[in-house]
Amino acid sequence: MSDTNLAACDCIPREIMPQIETTDYPELMVFLAERGIIVKCGWMDPHLVRGRQDINRNKVRKILATPDALTKQVLISREPLTIDGNHRWMAHVVAKTNMPFIQISVDFLPALDIVRAFPKTHTI
Repeated sequence: MSDTNLAACDCIPREIMPQIETTDYPELMVFLAERGIIVKCGWMDPHLVRGRQDINRNKVRKILATPDALTKQVLISREPLTIDGNHRWMAHVVAKTNMPFIQISVDFLPALDIVRAFPKTHTI
């Protein structure tokens, strides 16, 4: 499936979504800055964000049962749509808690390509 086709659907298979370890986020910020991408961090109402992959309810339950799981930022695009952290985003929706985020100043599909180019990005 090409990125053009992905733009026409709401759900993207998790297997092709970028995954980034918490310990690699600082390097990701440098990687983005070197490309002139503006990054904004903070807290927001998760209802203002949209997910782009199917939700595994068991994974959300596991996140809610893990004390530190909701402290990792959710990486979002300009729109804002989730890039990394879709299940954490949904856990914040369920828990009715504000969500820590990192927002990059790029639309979703180009942002996917940029984040996938980060050397420490992996997929499931």
